[in-house]
Amino acid sequence: MIKPINISPLNTSKELYFKCEKCGTYGNMYLTNFIINTDNQGNPEANAQLENFKCPRCGNELYKRSKN
Repeated sequence: MIKPINISPLNTSKELYFKCEKCGTYGNMYLTNFIINTDNQGNPEANAQLENFKCPRCGNELYKRSKN
């Protein structure tokens, strides 16, 4: 799970909260040279490239997009 936090008035965030579904590791990530666009409720936009984020402990993919 990845959830943007500290969302700016422009609906962007450079900080993410993560929790790994496999090993349970959780924490915050601060992004350098990358921002996440969000909607008005703070959810990442559909074109946000969150599939590249892996758990720092076990390497499991943190964000799994629904296959709708």
